[in-house]
Amino acid sequence: MTRHWVVVFVGAACAWSLGAGAPPAFGQVGGTPASGAPASGGPAGSAVAWTRITYITGKSVYLEIGSRDGLREGMTLQVMKDGADIAELAVEFLSSTRASCTVTRQSREPSVGDSVRWQQPAPREAVVPPGNAAAPNAERATTRRRAAPPIRGRIGLRYLVLAPDGGAGGLTQPAYDLRLDGERLGGTAFAVAADVRAQRTAYSGTGASARAPNSVTHVYQAALSWVPGGAAPRITAGRQYAAALTSVGLFDGISVDLDRSRWSVGAFSGMQPDAASFGLSSDVREHGAYGQLHHRVGGSRPWSLTVGGIGSYQAGEIDREYGFARLAANGPRY
Repeated sequence: MTRHWVVVFVGAACAWSLGAGAPPAFGQVGGTPASGAPASGGPAGSAVAWTRITYITGKSVYLEIGSRDGLREGMTLQVMKDGADIAELAVEFLSSTRASCTVTRQSREPSVGDSVRWQQPAPREAVVPPGNAAAPNAERATTRRRAAPPIRGRIGLRYLVLAPDGGAGGLTQPAYDLRLDGERLGGTAFAVAADVRAQRTAYSGTGASARAPNSVTHVYQAALSWVPGGAAPRITAGRQYAAALTSVGLFDGISVDLDRSRWSVGAFSGMQPDAASFGLSSDVREHGAYGQLHHRVGGSRPWSLTVGGIGSYQAGEIDREYGFARLAANGPRY
């Protein structure tokens, strides 16, 4: 007997920002050129910059550039191969030195090593009121831009229904995801980042009584940062990514990072989350530190040299201890 399935998928997403209601700077809203911005060349005064795809997993494409290079969430980038534009990426998650993107358009599947082209925003100019002595020509005064909203986020809701012909062996699966980023909360130096995804699967029809509902919640980020600026370091506590220590990835703990125009140093201490459930676990503890030389902030050809050491311990015994050195360089031809 042939079994037929009916699949129903309902989804919705809502993005919001709290605070100043101005559109993102640099003439783009949600990755689409705003009115008055060049449609293909990017915002006026911007420069073309290049990088490479370093890693691909599932639907995520990873790059070795980040907010320190002028990248912002929602920006669009083009993947180039043999001189042709084969795909478009949208920046989804961001750290100071790395970016995770999703593919929004493609004529060919991107692969590791492909060139990525993007419009690097020009530095913002100071606002000079017309008639001020510092501006002999009033036309030189730039358009005033309001500050970015202190809190922005996204909520996604989905509802999946699988209903086989005859009503045997179906399931329902509601799911949601929450993404939250906030900077200078209440005018303070505190920032917050959260990334939570959850789903619940309930079974129906024949044999459903033998299969209990299954709920899964994964927390990829839940961290509070203190970012005073100036000569003070950035301190982050909670679940976070080790930006410069790519061999560590995700951990629960505390990190301290100090970024300068040409160099960065940092250290961290924490625990690895449970690999299956993403829950808190104290089985494996890890600690590490790094030092990095890198391109000048805002440079169009990113490079970095990172050295450091990491120790991992399970039940009081050495799991692994090692030092590392890593060189990364990106350009339009390499």
